[in-house]
Amino acid sequence: MVQNNIQERSITLEALRKKAKYSQRGLAAKLGTTHDVIVHWEKGRNIPRFDNAIALACVLGVSLK
Repeated sequence: MVQNNIQERSITLEALRKKAKYSQRGLAAKLGTTHDVIVHWEKGRNIPRFDNAIALACVLGVSLK
């Protein structure tokens, strides 16, 4: 169940990133992290820490609700 939720979020993150016209490297630079971190989030290997989730929401123009 938890894995499915992570995968669903990962797909959403990739879609939101593309909609906002960011490359993985561009989004990583904007967040002050690495390309690899973005890849791991999108693949569902890791989930963002809360501070990173807030930053992602701000950059991508979405709510965490």
